[in-house]
Amino acid sequence: DDSKQLTLKDILSDKQQIRFTPLEHSDVNQGIDNAAYWIKFSIYNPRANGVTWVLYPELSTQDNMEIWVKAPNGKWLYNKQTDHADFNKRSISYRLLNATFKIKSQETTTVYVKLSSESKDFANLNLYVSGQSNLREILAKEYMFYGMYYGLFLASILLIMSIWLYAETYSYKYYFYFLSYLTCNIFMWLSVNGLSFQLLWPSNPTLHNQSLHILYLLVTIFGFLFSRELLNTKKKLPKIDRVLRLLIVIFIIAIALRVTNFAHDFVFYTAAFGLLSLATLPLLAWLCYKKGAIYLVFYIIAWLPYSISTLLHFFSNAFSLTRGDYSSLLVSQFSVLFECFMLIIATLSKMQYRSKKLIKLTLQDPLTSLGNRRQLEEHAIALKNHRQDNRQYWLLLIDLDHFKKINDTYGH
Repeated sequence: DDSKQLTLKDILSDKQQIRFTPLEHSDVNQGIDNAAYWIKFSIYNPRANGVTWVLYPELSTQDNMEIWVKAPNGKWLYNKQTDHADFNKRSISYRLLNATFKIKSQETTTVYVKLSSESKDFANLNLYVSGQSNLREILAKEYMFYGMYYGLFLASILLIMSIWLYAETYSYKYYFYFLSYLTCNIFMWLSVNGLSFQLLWPSNPTLHNQSLHILYLLVTIFGFLFSRELLNTKKKLPKIDRVLRLLIVIFIIAIALRVTNFAHDFVFYTAAFGLLSLATLPLLAWLCYKKGAIYLVFYIIAWLPYSISTLLHFFSNAFSLTRGDYSSLLVSQFSVLFECFMLIIATLSKMQYRSKKLIKLTLQDPLTSLGNRRQLEEHAIALKNHRQDNRQYWLLLIDLDHFKKINDTYGH
């Protein structure tokens, strides 16, 4: 329904009824769209008692869900649920938009569902129908899963804060950007999973609907800022560094537009482009690695799963290449968690690299890069501790006459 103006009376007409086709797996993902979709199905209650059914979409990005259930007397019972109302207005306290309806024992009824969004977004038509008692078991498993997931995220934040406090190897900007990136990722996934609306701001649907794209952009901004510090792009890739700074400015402008609720489509595509642009970071790290930054191996490993999963998830959803269901979203979600822990390892790897480099500098003559007196003493001690009886060691001293003239002429 491109116009979003069709009513149930229109849908019940023969003209519209012939437009209904079986919902195949290939129909679930409709790509980026702003149309309304009507779904029709029948449901039978085989139990000896009445059942309260719960209808809910697969993803939390669904804005509106209207449902018509045909009662035994032939009347249609109407229920509308929207993400633009307070969370407590939902039929049950669940992170996803939902509507309930009752069916008596041994009864079959017809249900019509209208799904729509206020603006362009990824359209997913997958719906679930579950008995209310069965949903409690689903909720228990979901909350246990999400508790473990976000617990690991918080553990990563505590770990990087500990590194900051006890090993001040980097500037405060590096740790601030890293912690901001991790924090924004937590809030972004809370919003994607629908948990931020349920747990953080249930009485603020405006913030719930405005925050997701802003969080996408903030994740991108802090991902770039953190990576600029770790990769040292200002020195190693100056031209690319200027591009990154320009993109950061564009993303900040997009956040300002989203806050003022202006140019929604521009913000939507900019946020999507921002998340996709993070997929280029393994390539930038590889370019820096080729310039001698050998500590970036873990950084590249960290970003590869995210890059691959994000590209596949976005293009499959945008162009309806796959079903685009919750499983593909889970892959992206876990790739981000894996990435965060690998970035911590990359941070420790760079610290180890810099530590070894500093130790090396203390043992070398800065002019010739030859070993200095300190290294000679350490080497002599090592030889003494590991000396074998049948092996002899010799010390050769060379003295060059008049070498002072060469230093005075050509410099030290």
